[in-house]
Amino acid sequence: MPAADSIIARLTAAADRPTGVRFVGQSVQPAEGDSFVPWRQVHDEALVVAAALQARGLVPGDHVAILGPTSRSLITIIRGCWLAGCASMVLPLPMRMGSLEAFVESTRSRIRHGDAKLILIDDLLAAFYESAPGDPPIA
Repeated sequence: MPAADSIIARLTAAADRPTGVRFVGQSVQPAEGDSFVPWRQVHDEALVVAAALQARGLVPGDHVAILGPTSRSLITIIRGCWLAGCASMVLPLPMRMGSLEAFVESTRSRIRHGDAKLILIDDLLAAFYESAPGDPPIA
């Protein structure tokens, strides 16, 4: 049982309240449309993410690099990292005016200096990052 003041206990308690989060605009896929999602549903989905991270061998204290747009998936993944005891490292998105090579180099540097054990990349951004020797696995 987590300590009463731990992040896991707080997330679990929040999931039991009749509140949630509304995803609108660019944070939702066009087919989904704007939606309200109860924290309980986000929490339950995040537990699946946490279990998947643990199944990949991640342990509390490990860092997970995340490259993805602000979305329901991103919120669920961050919460899943916390539930697994992992630190989430949300990486900056590529800028329209910036060089792709500079973005990849900067992102790789952040991942390596952040000691990430795993990189989670949204399908929409997969083309912006190519794994190199020494990089952690990508999921």
